[in-house]
Amino acid sequence: MGGLRFDAWAHHPYPTSPNLPPLQKVRYPNVTLSTLPLFEKQLKTSFHRAVPIWITEYGHETKPGEPKGVTAAKQSAYAKQALTIAKNDPNIQMFVWFVFRDSTGNPWQSGLELASGARKPAFNTFSSLARLTDGQTMTVAAGKAPRITIYAPYLGYYVASGTQIGIYYTVQDGAKVVARATPTAPLGTDQSVSFTPAFTPAKAHTYTVTAVANEPNGHSQTRITLVKVA
Repeated sequence: MGGLRFDAWAHHPYPTSPNLPPLQKVRYPNVTLSTLPLFEKQLKTSFHRAVPIWITEYGHETKPGEPKGVTAAKQSAYAKQALTIAKNDPNIQMFVWFVFRDSTGNPWQSGLELASGARKPAFNTFSSLARLTDGQTMTVAAGKAPRITIYAPYLGYYVASGTQIGIYYTVQDGAKVVARATPTAPLGTDQSVSFTPAFTPAKAHTYTVTAVANEPNGHSQTRITLVKVA
């Protein structure tokens, strides 16, 4: 199994019942958020590397749309707990809440908004935590600019992999701008774009690299990378 090539392991770590909490106790090999660390260890043993985890679905349904669901207040508390777990797990690269807004045609009532568009309490809870995770941090050695990979799934909705993506990046050392450029790079099959900013990182500095990625139809997505220099 160690030679199998893949990018990440996608998983839906829902509790076994709509009214149960994120850290519901289950017996392994059932994998919810409570047993995910054990599963990550098994993946590392099986494939001889740390395997990225993509949580491509997660959510808590609310009453009265789902009679067995939780209250809106409890959904908010569970959303905070689940996203905090994901934020603190270095193996988790993606966390998708299912769904964003309830709708009459969808039997799954876990939206952060009601069908009317009114926000549930979980909306503000989720968005405040999501802002803290919408980016990445990397540690590099002094003297050589790092290769930076950003993920732009929004652009992947509009164009196919292989499409040339324009990148406008700015590198800042505190408030000082140390580099700017506009390279291009192909969109990867995993909806990533990679580039090497033109600057020389100095020891014990932390740089902010802000990249605005643009696809040919005019849509853009911004990603921030903190580069810490050892």
